Amino acid sequence: MLIHAGCGGVGSLAIQLAKSRGAFVFIGPNAAVLSQLATLADAGSLRPIAGAEFALADIAKAHALSQSGRAVGKIVLYVGRP
Repeated sequence: MLIHAGCGGVGSLAIQLAKSRGAFVFIGPNAAVLSQLATLADAGSLRPIAGAEFALADIAKAHALSQSGRAVGKIVLYVGRP
């Protein structure tokens, strides 16, 4: 199975899910599946990838990274202190 955009936020989670189940699977959204996802996230088995972190004052740098096509994972902006 192919997971498109595997380096993005949702794709990276999809890869982790497929890996944890021993193969690449399709999961349609429903309450039972969301409950299982919440359990995995709470246990630390499912984590989004934060590729870069910026202070709000550096939002122009965060935007430039976003537009560069070279961002891996999520871009985190901190309002106040991290």
